[in-house]
Amino acid sequence: MDNNSVCYYSTGTGAVYSDGFCCVLEGTLISTSPSSSVAVETLSVSDEVLSKNIDLFDDDMTVEELRVWSGSNIDGSQAQALVTANVENTVNKVLNFNNGLIKTTTTHTHVVKRGTEWITRAAKTIQVGDYFENIAGELVEITSIVEETGTYKVYTLNVETDDVYYAGGVLTHNDK
Repeated sequence: MDNNSVCYYSTGTGAVYSDGFCCVLEGTLISTSPSSSVAVETLSVSDEVLSKNIDLFDDDMTVEELRVWSGSNIDGSQAQALVTANVENTVNKVLNFNNGLIKTTTTHTHVVKRGTEWITRAAKTIQVGDYFENIAGELVEITSIVEETGTYKVYTLNVETDDVYYAGGVLTHNDK
């Protein structure tokens, strides 16, 4: 396993674990602007993707801090971010959110609203009833999460400087 693509997650108890890759499924559309997107597997280092400069995020957060981050908002402006890595891997399990809206590995970090707080958490800890934010800034309720098994080609995408990008039309976090 390439240490640059290992993903960590928190159970919320202060402990941080590693158990896989932090990836989106091959074919996932990554927004390059508010009106265009490309498949994740076509992105190369130095390509630009649409990101968001979230005012409450600290770009210097450690992995441990990121996996337990929470805040009152994810206000900020959309911006361009540079792809600094796009590592291909193979996994045997993915989570399918909202019937194909986005499919990720179980440890991929998502930015979601739970109750009145925004949080960053591993996909496996996201719950039906949480919300993604879409490219228009609207809330998208998570209505289903289905575990799928098989052989899947996935990509660990890292973008800088803001560490977030739009995949499947919703804001998500990259590999730290």
